[in-house]
Amino acid sequence: MEKEAYFLTDDASIKHYQALMLKVSEYIGAHLANEKAYSGISPEKSQSLAKSLTQGFQGETFDQLLSHYLKPVLAHSVNINSAHSMAHLHCPIMQASLVAEMMISVLNQSMDSWDQSPIATYLEQAMIDLFSAKIYPKHITNADGVFTSGGTQSNLMGLLLARDYYCIDKLKHDITQLGLPPEASKFRILCTEYTHFSVHKSLMLLGLGREAICTVKVDDKQRMCPIHLAHQIEKLRHEGLLPIGVVATAGGTDFGQIDAVDELSKVASSYDIWLHVDAAVGGALLLSSKHKTRLEGLDQADSVTIDFHKLFFQPISCGAFFCKNKQNIQLLSYHADYLNPEEDAFDALNLVDKSLQTTRRFDALKLFCALKHAGEARFGSWIDHIINMTVKADCLLRESDEFELAYQESIHAEARLNTIVFRYIDHRCSEQALNKINQSVYKNMLLQGNYLIARTKVKGKVYLKFTFMHPEVSFDLIKEAVQAIKEQGQKLVMALREEREHDHTCL
Repeated sequence: MEKEAYFLTDDASIKHYQALMLKVSEYIGAHLANEKAYSGISPEKSQSLAKSLTQGFQGETFDQLLSHYLKPVLAHSVNINSAHSMAHLHCPIMQASLVAEMMISVLNQSMDSWDQSPIATYLEQAMIDLFSAKIYPKHITNADGVFTSGGTQSNLMGLLLARDYYCIDKLKHDITQLGLPPEASKFRILCTEYTHFSVHKSLMLLGLGREAICTVKVDDKQRMCPIHLAHQIEKLRHEGLLPIGVVATAGGTDFGQIDAVDELSKVASSYDIWLHVDAAVGGALLLSSKHKTRLEGLDQADSVTIDFHKLFFQPISCGAFFCKNKQNIQLLSYHADYLNPEEDAFDALNLVDKSLQTTRRFDALKLFCALKHAGEARFGSWIDHIINMTVKADCLLRESDEFELAYQESIHAEARLNTIVFRYIDHRCSEQALNKINQSVYKNMLLQGNYLIARTKVKGKVYLKFTFMHPEVSFDLIKEAVQAIKEQGQKLVMALREEREHDHTCL
């Protein structure tokens, strides 16, 4: 590359861009080919490196940029495309989606008005219609939705509409004009202790606060109990409070639990309360012929969250919000004369009418390309494989005396999605020692970089977590990871004994 170029303005600059992309792909390829999922660099060293990389911005050639700056960034990033990455709900990326991602970035069109994204507007709407039909097969003509940045934004939209719908329908109060009504302090949202934390954050943003949460008990599989839901609604009403919405979960982040949405919808409907389902993870079951029935009742939800950057294998960000009645989603609409005036010269669709965002990427193209390339049936087989591997890993851990699953007696293999919460145990150790050991196992596994796992807490105890996201994860690989964790645990127990050889706490 002889000449530096900054924009895509002529033949020479376009050729420069093409050559640059080839060179960048070589760097990325080298990173992806590394067997380790992470380099093992510590937080302190990564902070120091980042500080050194940002010293001075005087202008560099692309060769300098790639070799001196981007190469170390790649080297010390987590390789989520590796099946060895089993920590979080971050998925490997489909190649077709990366092609789309390049087009999205180069075109750089915003999805707020038709004149900024002509074909993109209607392609996104077509993808929304496709999934609306899968979620709401009996309400196809009336359902709608919009692409979002992910589950947090989608859950915010669901709770916002629950609040505003209640105010319009029950109080005859228009929040968009008048702000929160005096009764707002009495509003309550019902969910379980396992509901995603974004629900709590959303209530803070909506001016209702965390006090608006009313917790519903769960059954022996961590699913919301419909009987207790009805009890809590009655109790709230008796206390003069106003239950305005229920948040169910289809795929919990720790336990993968899927609430019995069909039963919950009957309770919510009988009390005329908005039902929102957070299916950010479990929404992928829509493409599984084997497990789709686990989402029974989803078509009764007033609104639904789905993240395509989880088990649909799309680059971040790529999520969507769906609503059974498109009239309700119009509560979000606001007309700006410069952008989406009420009298549009083209009479075209402007997606900003139903989005919390103004500037928004053409993320629908990624999902479109992925589905076109792989087909829905293959997607479904990938989901089935991941669940099958999760069940087998569950059995493997149960059979070992050196591991303990959280809620071992109550969480059954048939209730699994793609996560397992477990911990290394040695029955001679105290709970305090076991917490320390498992925290160290998590840390050591990360710094070694061969297998990435996560950690969480259950009833104050430290646990480890597998999150299987890769369609090509094998049982042999899982067994290797389990063995590595076991060896780490054994070493830590031995070290703890030596450290406390005169203390019987861990003996």
